[in-house]
Amino acid sequence: MKPYFDFTFLPLLLMRSPQARSAATLAERFSLPWTVNYLHVTQLENLLVRLQLEGNESQKRVGTSIAAQWRARLAEGIFAIENPPWDDAWRLVIGYHRDLVSPVPQPSHLLHLSAARLAGASHYLSLHGPARHFARRLGFHLLPEKL
Repeated sequence: MKPYFDFTFLPLLLMRSPQARSAATLAERFSLPWTVNYLHVTQLENLLVRLQLEGNESQKRVGTSIAAQWRARLAEGIFAIENPPWDDAWRLVIGYHRDLVSPVPQPSHLLHLSAARLAGASHYLSLHGPARHFARRLGFHLLPEKL
């Protein structure tokens, strides 16, 4: 069993809230390290910078806290960076457009799905309805099972 966390799910693993505890419980079903790729890193780093530079005081504190958690968990080996062959990932995304139905996921969600497929993931962890719908059609086991 191998998980793939999309970007609607990954930040929850770095936060403190009831929803974050639920996310962690789901993620803990899988052995470490949990793999992420440069798409995850880029989206997360962008979120952190936006929170810290553009957020209100509360958002700035959350951004600082998440940044510290992220860097600590990378250093501890909880997360490991493993990239798919990106040209192949993009080819899959382009091909997915033949099979999409409404609501259509954004390209970044489709890229996560193709990266998950190329990584050999069995489970797709996401909170994004359109991506979950397509992930199910691609044969992934979805977590959480229901939104």
